[in-house]
Amino acid sequence: MSEHDNPLTQPAIVRDGLSDRLIGWIHGLVGLFITAIIVLVALPLVLIPVRRWTLPISNRTANIWSGTLTRLFGIRVDGPSRKEMTARTPCIFVSNHTSLLDLPILGTKLPGNVICLGKKELLKVPFWGVFFWWSGHLLVDRSNRAKWQQTMAEYERLIAEDRWSGLVFPEGTRSPDGQLRELKKGVFHMAINTRMPIQPVLVEGAAGLLPKGSLRVHPGHVKIRLLDRVETDDWNVENVDSYKQQLEQMYLQALGQQKVLPSARRNKHKE
Repeated sequence: MSEHDNPLTQPAIVRDGLSDRLIGWIHGLVGLFITAIIVLVALPLVLIPVRRWTLPISNRTANIWSGTLTRLFGIRVDGPSRKEMTARTPCIFVSNHTSLLDLPILGTKLPGNVICLGKKELLKVPFWGVFFWWSGHLLVDRSNRAKWQQTMAEYERLIAEDRWSGLVFPEGTRSPDGQLRELKKGVFHMAINTRMPIQPVLVEGAAGLLPKGSLRVHPGHVKIRLLDRVETDDWNVENVDSYKQQLEQMYLQALGQQKVLPSARRNKHKE
C-alpha cells in the first residue's frame, strides 16, 4: 500500500462554514461536559496521591472517558484489547502522533500500569489536565532545561525501579499531515537507561478526525496496531542513531511511506 492509499497520510480538510464552526463548538462543549462529569466522579478516588493506587484508577478513568468520547463522536476504534496491551508490559509504548485525539484513542486500550509523560500545557485542559497530573502522571516543562532533565530522570526511575510502563510520542509534536516525522532520540536514551523493551504502536486513520484549526470531530474508523517488540538489553549510547533508524523503518514499512519527513517543529532541547 502506498502512502497515498493510506488514510493516515491523507490531508485533513478544514471546513470553515458557519455550520461547521457551530458543530465544532457543540462538540467542544459536549466533550467538556463529559470530561467534567467523569473527572468529578473519579476525583475522590485519587485524593491521596500515592501512585500505586491513583495511576490504575486514573487509567481506568481514562478508559471510560476515552470510550465515551469516541463512541459519542462516531469514532470506531479497532485493535488489541486492554488484556493484550497489558500482556506486553512492562515496556515503553511509543506511538506515532497525528491528532489531538491520539490520547483518547489510545486511552480506550490503555493498561492500568502505564505512566504517561505529557507537556505542562495539559494543565490548561479543563478538568482533565489537573486530574492527569494529580493522579501521578508526569508533566514536562520543555522551556526549562533543568526542570526538563529532572522530570525525565524521575520518569526513567519510575519505569526502571517501580516497573511502570511508559507511553511516549517520539515525534515530539503532532504531524501536520499524518505522515511520519523524524523521531527524537530521547526515547532511545530512555530505553538504554531503563533497559526496558520498546513496544511500537501504530495509530491509523486519526489524522483527519479533528483537523488542525477546527473543533469539529469527524466520525471515522481508527485502527491501533502493535508492531514487533524491540528488545533493548544490549543497546548502547554509541548506536542510538542506528536504533532510531531501525524504529523509523518499522513505521515506514507499516505505513507504506517512502521516507521520514523533517520534524514538524524543532524542540528547544537537543536530544
